Amino acid sequence: MEACIYCNRDDKVTESHIIPNALSNGTMKNYYVCPLHNNSFSDAFETKIISGLGIIANRLDIISTNGNDYPRYTVEYEWDGKTFIDNKHTSINGWIDKILESTDRTMKIGPKNKVHTEKIVAIDFADANLKINFPINLEIFNSYEMKRLIAKIAYEWFCSFNKITTMPEFLYELREFILGESTNDVVEVINDLKIKNAFNGIGGDYSHKLLTFINSNNKYCVIIAFWDIVYYAVEICHVSSFPEGKELFYREQVLDSSHIPYVKQTQKEFEFEFGDSLKNLYYSKDIFEEKMLSNSVKITALNPSVQLNETSFKINLMMLLNACENYICGQKEGFEGYYQILKNEVDEIIRSSVVTPRKLRRIADAIKFQNNSVDMSALTIMQLPIIYLIYKLGKNPPQNLTDINFKEFTKKHLSTIFNEKVADELTKEMVEDSHWIFYLEQGTKYLKQI
Repeated sequence: MEACIYCNRDDKVTESHIIPNALSNGTMKNYYVCPLHNNSFSDAFETKIISGLGIIANRLDIISTNGNDYPRYTVEYEWDGKTFIDNKHTSINGWIDKILESTDRTMKIGPKNKVHTEKIVAIDFADANLKINFPINLEIFNSYEMKRLIAKIAYEWFCSFNKITTMPEFLYELREFILGESTNDVVEVINDLKIKNAFNGIGGDYSHKLLTFINSNNKYCVIIAFWDIVYYAVEICHVSSFPEGKELFYREQVLDSSHIPYVKQTQKEFEFEFGDSLKNLYYSKDIFEEKMLSNSVKITALNPSVQLNETSFKINLMMLLNACENYICGQKEGFEGYYQILKNEVDEIIRSSVVTPRKLRRIADAIKFQNNSVDMSALTIMQLPIIYLIYKLGKNPPQNLTDINFKEFTKKHLSTIFNEKVADELTKEMVEDSHWIFYLEQGTKYLKQI
């Protein structure tokens, strides 16, 4: 029998995006949710979360599969003692891109290229008197709506990989919380640096990562790393309620829309395979290779084989499992202690330090070349590190563009801290290179080939 996992309605079921597609470039679906509940969740909590986290989704270059528009977010401008608010900003920077009226309705401002009357003040992109703020209420991560979304993700994901295709009675408490019929908090924010570091050690940056396992309470527990910046724990049910459930499942929904799933029927099965893979690696003959640096110097180095990559993943997964197994659900004190770390994480994203292939292409499209000149007026100083990366890509392209690792490429060419000193250094290096415009243009061409 196939029916809605929320109400058992069997006349019509549809697919539900387990993580809303406006918050992820990937698609992970449950196929047993009726239209009534699919739509009601959007109205009850998903839309608020999507709207509140719009600037982060924008910075991570997430585009909903329902359209080609980047997520909207709010920008506040201060100019000449007045405040102007744009609640529907979509560009990658915070520059004014439309005509705006001050909150006291006494003045209008706009970008120079769109102002054609003296009644509207034309603002130059480089006006030092223009202050730009990106308001975001971090309490949204601890809100009732966010916890309902996290509970929905855990519930639908657990049902999906366990092939539960009707409403399970043993998940009553979790389901009631998602439906808004119970206020018993089933989701908690984790303030545990060991878990944070373990999640950071596996997979890509700013992915959604989910892990289910049996915890010390003998319950199936799902821990979710939401964009790798906030961590949530959800106890699903006691093992005795669903003894045939899979004990270990790891899934990553990567920013480039790819997925990394890893499932084992039991945790012991994983431990056995993990140990066995280490033994195979130890006896492997292709793990090391000899390289000649010169006629007289020979080194032995690790060979990046598939076997080594698989074992590295299992080592990181074992470390993650160990960190999560030691977590005790019910502490209920995570968010307050985690708030400052969260603030720093979000500030880093908002200041455009996150580099993805899609973001590189998006900024490259905003650079206009004509007659050996370049126009970058549509960009701001926040994009300078990425402009520099495009320049370095054009100057030092890899032999095989398809093999480029943007994470390693970024680490090689950019400081982890971006400030005025770093900006001056990057600018100086480019402008002192008489061919910098040529290399920048080459970099944008290479990006289109990748």
